[in-house]
Amino acid sequence: MLFTLNALFSCYCCLLSFDSVSNRRTFHKQKMGRNKIQIQRISNERNRQATFTKRKAGLIKKAMELSILCECDVALIIFNSNNKLYQYASSDMEKILVKYTEYHDTQTPMTNEDVRKYILIIE
Repeated sequence: MLFTLNALFSCYCCLLSFDSVSNRRTFHKQKMGRNKIQIQRISNERNRQATFTKRKAGLIKKAMELSILCECDVALIIFNSNNKLYQYASSDMEKILVKYTEYHDTQTPMTNEDVRKYILIIE
């Protein structure tokens, strides 16, 4: 019976504590999910490669989902630190790149620094 109660409490992710001010038991929800990490270069080569592989796969998956859900053309080009090329295109890469080079409206290219500033404005 004790095991069942412990499992029940862990399923609801609540922590029972005693509030000394009001002399009552209270439930505090624990935060679920992942902790934020600092976005900086990973010094360990093995960890950096594993992170690159996982995040590359996630980025390609997101690009594919965006192209399907929003019916848009997506081209993704990645060069790793060893200059190995990885690419994804929702349709023909050549056609998308030609479309990009022939595009004449005003473009605002974004660098890492621009994205950091943009994120700070949103948050």
